Amino acid sequence: MNTISDAVKEIIEKARKEESTTLNLREQGLTEIPEEVFTLKKLEYLNLTANQFTSIPENALKLSHIKSIDWDSNPLEEIRDVPGLGLDFNQFQKFKDKISWENVTGLTINLSKVIETSLLFAFWEKDFSNMKNLKALQISNGDIEIQKLTLPKSLEDLRLFKLNLRDISFLKELKELKELKELYL
Repeated sequence: MNTISDAVKEIIEKARKEESTTLNLREQGLTEIPEEVFTLKKLEYLNLTANQFTSIPENALKLSHIKSIDWDSNPLEEIRDVPGLGLDFNQFQKFKDKISWENVTGLTINLSKVIETSLLFAFWEKDFSNMKNLKALQISNGDIEIQKLTLPKSLEDLRLFKLNLRDISFLKELKELKELKELYL
């Protein structure tokens, strides 16, 4: 069993008291989901970004009320095909044949960490439209000429869009994102 820090316990306890729907356990060195998380009955979004998970734990299946769990920037070696996956682009490329794309609700594309740029362009132009349940998209650190690309129609349900790019002129399609609740430029 993984011992969790007092800081993690405090974060979880605060979420419990506030009956929060989100919990951010980013960069906490976790290798397991703390048992205390399973007591948060109103929890919908769990951020486990940049921890030390090598696989998605079986107990993640107990979080059936969760809409999305962010696993990006974890050293995942294996994956479970569960609804609400939040992945980074390299993880998605590694596991795309092992998961149902409908289960991916979040995608982070850090352009400085994309292993093969040609894969990104092929994905964007051909495969991106198959991600029917994507609700959160983050794109950052880019010198790649993505301004030539357009947003797929399948993203009309996108609710969160974070961009950290030098050139965002390609985003003429933003007005088509009817469900967009948060936009960070």
